[in-house]
Amino acid sequence: MIYNEEAERSVLGAILIDGSLIKETKLRPEHFFEEVHRVVFKAMREVEKDDEPIDLVTVVTRLQKSKTSSSVGVAYLTNLGQSVPTTANFSFYEAHVINAWKLRQAMALVTEFKAGIKSSADVNMIGEVIANLSRVDEVAFDSDFEMRKALLEVYDDLMSKQVEAIEGISTGYTDLDAFTNGMKNQDLIILAARPSVGKTAFALNIGAYASDKEDTVTAIFSLEMNEKSLLKRLISAYGRIDATKLRNPERFFTEDDHQRLTMAMGSIEKWNLFIYDKPSVTINEIRAKLRQLKKKFPGKRLLCIIDYLQLIQPVNPQPGNRAQEISDISRGLKLIARDLDIPVVALSQLSRSVESRQNKRPMLSDLRESGSIEQDADLIAFLYRDDYYDKETSNRNIVEIIIGKQRNGPTGTVELAFLKEYNKFVSLDHRFRQTTIDEVGNGKASSQ
Repeated sequence: MIYNEEAERSVLGAILIDGSLIKETKLRPEHFFEEVHRVVFKAMREVEKDDEPIDLVTVVTRLQKSKTSSSVGVAYLTNLGQSVPTTANFSFYEAHVINAWKLRQAMALVTEFKAGIKSSADVNMIGEVIANLSRVDEVAFDSDFEMRKALLEVYDDLMSKQVEAIEGISTGYTDLDAFTNGMKNQDLIILAARPSVGKTAFALNIGAYASDKEDTVTAIFSLEMNEKSLLKRLISAYGRIDATKLRNPERFFTEDDHQRLTMAMGSIEKWNLFIYDKPSVTINEIRAKLRQLKKKFPGKRLLCIIDYLQLIQPVNPQPGNRAQEISDISRGLKLIARDLDIPVVALSQLSRSVESRQNKRPMLSDLRESGSIEQDADLIAFLYRDDYYDKETSNRNIVEIIIGKQRNGPTGTVELAFLKEYNKFVSLDHRFRQTTIDEVGNGKASSQ
């Protein structure tokens, strides 16, 4: 079994010499391998809890009261204290203790995985063990917080940015970026709308704009549509090709359409875009795929788009408790965003309650099946179209992006034009603009 006896003894001995070290360490009794060391450390924590000084007398007294180990006495504790050359290396000792604990945990998980595979042959166990191993590996001690250093870093960060720059990954829409400051790392972003309003098309537009950038990789998890359907939509939007023509190119395509198709496909092929269209993906599988991309493209920004949240399979199904399943999923997506330091954009359905109101613009309460989505999300944007409900409206093909929640920014509305025949969203001042063949070939058609 993997353990570091000397490191465990040195940690305990250092605390006996300088009791204040107990307040600095994040160690827990279970991090120690030796039972006697777990008992001693637990006694030290109890002494600390009672606001008593930690020394030979108080620790021995606490051990005698608990009657947990008759072998631990003054002589044993004295030997622990004498074995430590200096308390200055305390952080070095505790790092060895936690690293040995990590390796033991990893061995236990792998052993459990091997036994589970033999008994059930459940492929989902692969994702679970990867997620569990990742959590073990990510266990670390918090570094000391220094206010002056932190403030200087914030100041340098602010001063190093140009005025027009945004913090996160650009959506490709200037007005929306100005509102949100881009799609920021560690943020869970929810795009919600009623069916057929255009949320998938909008997400693809955002993903296409990001993928066309050299420093950004986009992963799209499509649980409803297959990769061919998504690629056809991307070709239509990027090449400005009427989507109805793509159903039968031989019949409807003009020479201009053929050129646009060739140019669009040539550009899309170069994108850092990955589509995963498995319909029953779990949170663990999403995390594993994203980790692979992080390792494959070090130094690049990563954007995750999921279409859509309610179709993610729960790791631990709870029949009859759909709200709890959705709560676990939304929490899992937020943890992925934080742990991998990336923005996660998840599409979401809205409940039918919006249909019963006179004003049908979505609200936070319309999020379907669980209030935890609202709690976990850093930004929630609703898509609304007047012409979805009123065919005679003067606001035809105008989509309102309603920011219903933004943890670190304002709420409000941004309007975009939706060119349905192209599955493309553009700024209002660009809606009548026709992209030329040359612009498609030069990669400009993915912009606003």
